[in-house]
Amino acid sequence: MLLVKNAEVEAVHQARVALRRLRTAFWLYGPLLAHDSEAPLLEIELRWLTGRLGEVRNLDVLIPHADEQAGLGLREARERAMAALRVDLASSRVRGLMLDLAEWLAVGAWRVRSTVAGDPDDATSFAGNALRKLRKRLKRCGKGLAKLGPRRRHKVRMTAKKLRYASEFFVSLFPAAEAARRYSTFAAALSVLQDSLGELNDLDLEWRVLKSDAGARKRRHQHRRHNRKLLRRAARGYDRLIEAGRFWCVDPLPAA
Repeated sequence: MLLVKNAEVEAVHQARVALRRLRTAFWLYGPLLAHDSEAPLLEIELRWLTGRLGEVRNLDVLIPHADEQAGLGLREARERAMAALRVDLASSRVRGLMLDLAEWLAVGAWRVRSTVAGDPDDATSFAGNALRKLRKRLKRCGKGLAKLGPRRRHKVRMTAKKLRYASEFFVSLFPAAEAARRYSTFAAALSVLQDSLGELNDLDLEWRVLKSDAGARKRRHQHRRHNRKLLRRAARGYDRLIEAGRFWCVDPLPAA
């Protein structure tokens, strides 16, 4: 694995994103994996590995905003966390996970079609149902976004992330020109919402950990102002997303 040799910030971030996308796929296809005994075990291991990467990623978020003294301690903590991550990545546990995942993808029980109550007849119906449910969930939990606290914003962010990944997974099932136009608007609004909430999450983490840091105290007013700006931007993204046409509701292209 490249991360064993490459400790760069972006490498850690991209590895974590890849794992989150994979875990979202497990979650989306959950109804079709109900009778697959291996899937939950793989998901547990993927969640563990994502968490190990997250420990390094959190330090990467904090280091640029710390003063000299705090930054030194954080960089040392980052080196220790990265060393521990390298041990994990070279371990039999991770090697076993990679082998088990490859085997499961090739010959796992999921490849045998099972009958699930309410199971849609085709991929397009399955995708449309999944996207509709995620959008409905996001619409509900994101109401009054600008006034929500960090914990409830976190729920909105996680739902937005799932909807974004699901949209990227399924967009090719809706090839009509109108669907493509709607997707462009939908994806742009979703990107603004998710990115703004992600920055807010990083800002909350920075303040919780570095609030006793002298540099952070000096930036308190700036922090609050930036927080309000990000909240307004996230709220605009949410409003535009809810107003955007649902690309999965366009009539499919007629059969040739």
